[in-house]
Amino acid sequence: MKQSDYLTQAKHAGKLFFNWFAGPALLYLVMLFIFQPAFLTNFSSAFFIDSGDGYQNVWNIWWVDKALVQDGTNPYFTTMVEWPHGTTLIPQTMSIFNAFMAIPLMHIFNFGLVEALNFAVIFSFVMGG
Repeated sequence: MKQSDYLTQAKHAGKLFFNWFAGPALLYLVMLFIFQPAFLTNFSSAFFIDSGDGYQNVWNIWWVDKALVQDGTNPYFTTMVEWPHGTTLIPQTMSIFNAFMAIPLMHIFNFGLVEALNFAVIFSFVMGG
């Protein structure tokens, strides 16, 4: 293959990436901030969750961080519920992906728990389309 063929393929791949991924993701991000302008001003000061089960996501991220980073234990078992014997968290609706995304944000980029959860909410909205 000629070098020009590689450049043509790279340009085509870049267009596909923008048309099928980056463009729609950017559109959903802009739409989010149009319909929820408070997300821009309250990113560091308020959780972007509902007043019901949304706080369970806060606890999930906090617990997975505590279990894995601070204690080095299994995040699917805790003694904080049904102490002193503890209980399994396998049937609990833990959003482990959000926690795995939030932990590096908290420890590498110094995000607080509020900012890490808000980033996960925005990321979920944009990637979910």
